[in-house]
Amino acid sequence: MKCHANPKEEELTAMKGLRRPDVDNGARVPIAVQAFLGLGVYGERTRIAQFYQVARVFVYTLLWQLRAL
Repeated sequence: MKCHANPKEEELTAMKGLRRPDVDNGARVPIAVQAFLGLGVYGERTRIAQFYQVARVFVYTLLWQLRAL
């Protein structure tokens, strides 16, 4: 039998899908452009993510969205 965590406990510990109000569309465009320009440069996505204090997955998602245009 699986033990499921209390939903309130999950809400307190899970940050998945958190949308920061300070990272609006105006801030997403430069992140995506920097990620695109940094293609092929080792560690560039990590540097961008650390600089903007966002997840690397978020940077990759923006890059994928930009490349799909």
